[in-house]
Amino acid sequence: MTKGKGTPYVMISCRSAGRGTEIRNALHSLGGHIRVALFFAKHKKISEQIEILKESYVHIVIGTPERLRQLQEEGSLNCKYLDVFLIDMDRDMKNYSILDNNDTNKALLRLYDAAVAK
Repeated sequence: MTKGKGTPYVMISCRSAGRGTEIRNALHSLGGHIRVALFFAKHKKISEQIEILKESYVHIVIGTPERLRQLQEEGSLNCKYLDVFLIDMDRDMKNYSILDNNDTNKALLRLYDAAVAK
């Protein structure tokens, strides 16, 4: 059961679209009726992602920190009922995590402040 369109219970912030797809596939392999949405700059245009959130009930959103923050700031991603804010700490080929990159680190802090801390 969801509270409203664009209102997830779980937000997973990850370093890349590829990693987000891996997470989504792992969640789908668990079975059940989990509604998962992916949000990345290269995935779709932000206008398309806004429409998805306005028209869809989602349980889990997965995306890069900056795109999730943009959607939340725009108002289409409602974090009112957010129960879990998960930071995926997987490392890339250069052994960097989401916190090791200055751009994603800063975006992650902005996302946390906008979506969770308030």
